[in-house]
Amino acid sequence: MLTQNGCIMYSKTSFKYIVLIGFGIFIFQACATVGGVSGSTRTYSESYEAVKEMVNQAINETKLTIDDMAELKDKPVTVYKISVNKAVGKTHMTQEGGKVIVRKLSNGIVEVEVVNPEYHYTVPDYQKEDYQRILMPVLDKRMEPREASK
Repeated sequence: MLTQNGCIMYSKTSFKYIVLIGFGIFIFQACATVGGVSGSTRTYSESYEAVKEMVNQAINETKLTIDDMAELKDKPVTVYKISVNKAVGKTHMTQEGGKVIVRKLSNGIVEVEVVNPEYHYTVPDYQKEDYQRILMPVLDKRMEPREASK
């Protein structure tokens, strides 16, 4: 720290360190957010049936519709195929479909994963639906996630 005419002046290297530390904290926080709150999976301690019902209600609460639902016979896994129906004039058009996968893990924990569709590169960004962004806040509001999933 240097003083000149009664004013405190910081050296250029001190300023660089402050900026570097601030940037590091920003990056750390951004990485934590990607893996936690805005990730594509959530885990729950509730029963498999209760989580399936919660997912069904959450989908119906949004602008999403369930196109198909399938349950595996040999494993506790349910797959919901979802989409957005949009009206163009008097015609209803269905967007690309995504999935919601509910699976009971071997340790009894139930995992919910929301999978966005893979759009062709020719589809403009404004026409792409982010099912994770639409559905995850509703799931978090309806049932407390067990922990931030990987």
